[in-house]
Amino acid sequence: MIGARPVCQLATALEPACHLPAAACAETVMLLEEALHTLLAAIDTLLDDVRATEANQAPAAGPGTAASTVGQMPEAGASAALLERLAQLLDTGDGAAIDVLEQSASSLAARLGVERYQRVAAAAHQFDFEAALAALTPHL
Repeated sequence: MIGARPVCQLATALEPACHLPAAACAETVMLLEEALHTLLAAIDTLLDDVRATEANQAPAAGPGTAASTVGQMPEAGASAALLERLAQLLDTGDGAAIDVLEQSASSLAARLGVERYQRVAAAAHQFDFEAALAALTPHL
């Protein structure tokens, strides 16, 4: 889902060589390790950018207002907006749906019911976004 083609290609090349002596696949292991470090650094950079953007967009808590935490929406109207956002992510096959499910588990379980939430989450974790959306849809 993230398009880590060099990592995939190197892992695919390494797999059949795993039964060989370590020296026979040392170069591929080294290249795979390098590719993984590069990928993780790129992901870290992207996540840092997202967090910085979210922090800059978060409303400041003033007197009489409660500060909201990252990944949570204010209570009023949040439940419907959260379900709509989750449905959009599932409909487009976006892996961020899993993050929404995990970050808002208690809110979603309260709105959907624990059993339905578990069906949606289980399907999403299997990357069966269609089944997750089908389990969610009756609640929209």
